[in-house]
Amino acid sequence: MIDLKGIARRHDLPVEQLQVAAELVGQGFTPSFIARYRADESGNLAIDVLWDLKLAHMQHQRLQAAKARHLKQLPAGAELDEEAQQALDAATCEAEVEAALRCFRARRNLVKLEQQAGDAGKLLEELVAFSGQKPSDMVQWLADARGIDRAAAEKLMDQVQELMASLIAGDTRLQEKLRRIVREQGRLRFEFTSSESEPNKQPAKSKQPTPAASPVDGAEDKAASPANAAEAQVAATSEAKESQANAAGDGAAVQAGAAGEPQSPAAPPPGPANQSSPPIAELQSVAAEPTPEPTESASTTDTATAAATDTAPHTVTVAADSNQVAGGDAPTADPAANPAPDGGDSPAAVVPPSAPDKTGTPGSSTSQSQLGKQRQAADGPAGQASKKETAAERAKLTPRQRRRRWLETALHGLPKKGKPIGKWSAYQHLLIARGWRSQIIRPVLEVDNKRVVRQARDAFVARSHPLVDWFESAVESVMHGGALDRVKHDVLAQCEQEAQDRLLAVTAGQLRRRLAQRPVRGHTILVIDTVGPKNVCAVVIGPAGEVLATSELDCSARPDIVDRNVIHLGELVHRFRVSLVAITNGPARRFMIATLRELMRQSADSGLRWTVADRSAADAYASSPSSHRELSSLGRRVRAAVWAGRALQDPVAELLKVDINRLRLGSYQRELPTEALRDTVRTVLADAVYCSGLDVWRARRDDLVHLPGISQPVANQIHRLAESGQIASRRQLAEQISDWDEKQRRQAIAALRILEGDQPLDATLIHPDDYSLAERLAKHTDLELPPAAPEGWTKPSADAPSPADTSDNPPSPESSSPGTAPATELVEGSTSPAGSTSL
Repeated sequence: MIDLKGIARRHDLPVEQLQVAAELVGQGFTPSFIARYRADESGNLAIDVLWDLKLAHMQHQRLQAAKARHLKQLPAGAELDEEAQQALDAATCEAEVEAALRCFRARRNLVKLEQQAGDAGKLLEELVAFSGQKPSDMVQWLADARGIDRAAAEKLMDQVQELMASLIAGDTRLQEKLRRIVREQGRLRFEFTSSESEPNKQPAKSKQPTPAASPVDGAEDKAASPANAAEAQVAATSEAKESQANAAGDGAAVQAGAAGEPQSPAAPPPGPANQSSPPIAELQSVAAEPTPEPTESASTTDTATAAATDTAPHTVTVAADSNQVAGGDAPTADPAANPAPDGGDSPAAVVPPSAPDKTGTPGSSTSQSQLGKQRQAADGPAGQASKKETAAERAKLTPRQRRRRWLETALHGLPKKGKPIGKWSAYQHLLIARGWRSQIIRPVLEVDNKRVVRQARDAFVARSHPLVDWFESAVESVMHGGALDRVKHDVLAQCEQEAQDRLLAVTAGQLRRRLAQRPVRGHTILVIDTVGPKNVCAVVIGPAGEVLATSELDCSARPDIVDRNVIHLGELVHRFRVSLVAITNGPARRFMIATLRELMRQSADSGLRWTVADRSAADAYASSPSSHRELSSLGRRVRAAVWAGRALQDPVAELLKVDINRLRLGSYQRELPTEALRDTVRTVLADAVYCSGLDVWRARRDDLVHLPGISQPVANQIHRLAESGQIASRRQLAEQISDWDEKQRRQAIAALRILEGDQPLDATLIHPDDYSLAERLAKHTDLELPPAAPEGWTKPSADAPSPADTSDNPPSPESSSPGTAPATELVEGSTSPAGSTSL
C-alpha cells in the first residue's frame, strides 16, 4: 500500500484528493499524462505531488518483488501463519520483510526444539505460572522439586534459556517493539578499523585487510563472511590487472585532480591523495546542484585518438563552411592569413598581452620561478625523488582504489562522537553502510540495554512476578548472546534502505529539474571545458548544434597566460559572432575563471553573456557509440566539450544519448540499487520525452522506446512504417500496430507527432480524444488550427536513409561528412540535431 497519508501530510492535502491520482498512477500512467489529460478528474494536483505518488508506487512495486523473492526461498510446503502474513502486509522495506520471515522460520523450528528439549517447555510454563515465595537458589530449588542432581538441574535450566531465546526470535511483535526502541533511543557512531585509522597511509600490499567486527552476530555479518573474503581477493587480483591497462588514464585523472579544484563527492570520486577532506556541512546533506565530474580513465584507443586529433594550444580548427560541422578535413585557421576584422563591432575587445610583472608579486612569472628554485633547494635530490615516487604510486591507483580512498576521507569528515540515528542524513547513512561493507569502519549502535531487556522480559512475566529477577537475568543472557546484535543489524539495514529510497527520490528530482531547464536557443556558444590539467578545450557551437571551431587554451591563472587566453577567445568571439560563453564545472575551472572574468570585463558593452554548463555525462558520451557516429574525427576531449554545449541547447536529447548506468547523478550513485536506479532514471527520461513529444518521421527506435506505453516490438513496427512512409494519421497508425494494449496506446499516441499528415492536429500534443472539442473551439471562436508542420520542416524521403535509423545503420560519407553531426531539422523551434529527440 502507498502511504497516501504521508504524502498528503507532506503537501498539506486531504487524503481523498490523492486517491484518484493514485489509481491512475497504479494503472501505469505517467505524471505528465495525468497533469495534462486527466487533470480534472485527478483534482488538478501539482506535478510534484504526482511525482511523489509515482515514486511511492515504484517503491511499492520493488517491495512486492522483494516479498515474492523471499517467499520463494522458504522450504517447500511452508505456509505462512496469520502472524507472518500480517507482518508482511505491514512491512515498508525489505529489511522488515526479512525480519518477519526470520521470525516465521524460528517458529517453525520451535516445535523441533521443544521435542529435543524434553521437559524444558513444561518447566518454562511452570516458572511463568509460579506464584509462591521466591527461592534463594533456583538451581537447588529445581533439583529438590524434580528429585534430580544439581548437574541435571543446571542442564535443564540451560535448555529453558535456549527455549526462551527461540521464543524471543520467533515473536514478531516483540521484535518490532525492540527495533522501535533501538531506533528511537539508539545513538549511532562508528570506529575505524586499525588498518584504516590513517586515510592517507599506503597499506602494505602483502597484507590482507583485517575483517571488521560487526555489531551483530558474526555468522550473519556479510562483510566478514568467507565468501566476501574470497571476493575481496579476486577483486584485488583484478585491480592489479586493471591498473596496467588504465595507467595512462588514471595518471591523467590524478593530475587533473591535483591541478584542479577539490571536487565534491562524485562517482567515482578521487581519493584523499588527490582531494582534501570535504566539509562536514557538505556531507550532512545532499547537494542540490550537480557535482563536478572527475576525468574518466581513457582507453588506449581513445588516448591515441585524442593525441592524434587534439590541436596545439591556440590553434583553431574551423569547419569548411558555416553549414558544415568540424571534421577531419577541416582547414586550420591561420591568424596571420585570416585576421579578425577591426572595428567596434567585435563582441569582445582584444587587448595586447601585458608585460611580465617584475615586482615579485604572487602570480607573476618571476615570483613563481624564484619560489620553485627555493623549494628545489630546500627539498634536495632526496625530496624530489620521493615526490616522483609518490606521484607514480598515485598514478597506479585503479578507480576502485581511488574510490576507497575518497570513502575513507569522507568518513573522516563525519562526527566521531556519534548522534541519534534520526539525526544522520540519508547520505551519511549510505556512507556508513558502504564503509562497513568495505571493512573501513565498524558501526557502534549504543542503546539503553536495560530498557531492551525489560521489554523482552515483559513478554514472559510481569514486573510483579516473584521470579522477575531470574527471568530478567535469563533474558539479559539471551539478548547479549546475539539477539540484541541481530536487532541492531536489522535497524541499520532498515535505515540504509530508507536512505536509498530517499536518495532515489532526490536523484529523480534533480534529474527532473535538469531536464526541465529552459533550452538555450538562437545562440552561438563558446564552450570552455575545464578538465585540465595543462590545457582545456574550447569549442564554438552554432545555434543548430553544428561545430564551428575547436581550439585549446593554457590552463593557468597567471596574468600573462590570462591575457593570452583572452586575446584568443576574443578572436573566436568576434569571428563567429559568439553571444554566449559557457564554462563547464570541471576540476580546472578555478584556473580558468580568471580568463572568463577578464573576457567578460572587456566585453561588458558587447552583449556577451556567460553561464555554467554541467559536464556530468560528457565523458560518458565521448566514449559512446553515438559520439563516434556523430563526431568520429574529433578527439575525445573535444567530443566531451561538444556534448556540454549541446546539452544547453537540448538537455533531453543529449542525455538520451548517454548510457543510463554512466550518468553521473551524485556521489551516492554506486551505493544505490542498480535496478531501482535504472528504473527511476528511465521513468524520469520517459516523462521528459513525453512532455515534448516525438517526430515520428525522424525518431529512432531507442527514442520511441523511451516513450511510456511503447515497447520494443511496438517501436520496431512504428519505425518500419515511418521508413516506408505509410503513416497518414494517428488513427491509421493505431490501427496498423498489432499487440498494442489499449491503455498503453491511449497514453503514447498523444506524444507521437505526425507532421504533414491528413489531420493537422496530429502534429500537436492534443490527444485524439479531444480533437472534436478542439475543432469546435476553432470553428466558433477566433482561434485557428495549427499548421500541419512547422515552417521550414521537410518530410524525409523514403528512398534516402533516415537519420532516425542511426542506431542500426551509421550515416555514410556521402550523406554526411566524417565527424559531422547529422543535418539539423527543426520541429516547432527545436535546435536538436536530427536523429535525436525532436522537441
